[in-house]
Amino acid sequence: GELVASGGDIFRPKASTIGYCPQGDLSFSDLTLLQAINYISRLHGIDPSILIGPLLTQFQLNSYRNHRISELSSGTSRRFH
Repeated sequence: GELVASGGDIFRPKASTIGYCPQGDLSFSDLTLLQAINYISRLHGIDPSILIGPLLTQFQLNSYRNHRISELSSGTSRRFH
């Protein structure tokens, strides 16, 4: 038999089509949501001002922008991570 995923043989590299979401949270619990987005953006060489608005809006996190990651509920925290 043949096992197919995303239109191709699974034994070929699919790194560009497979995502990973770890169960554990990132260790930014002392940072606010804005600080964490700013930090992660800069790590990837992206201007944070380009991402902050769209990310907060798309994931409905605007009201949490100044909350520490440790203060977020588990569901809200998952939307961020």
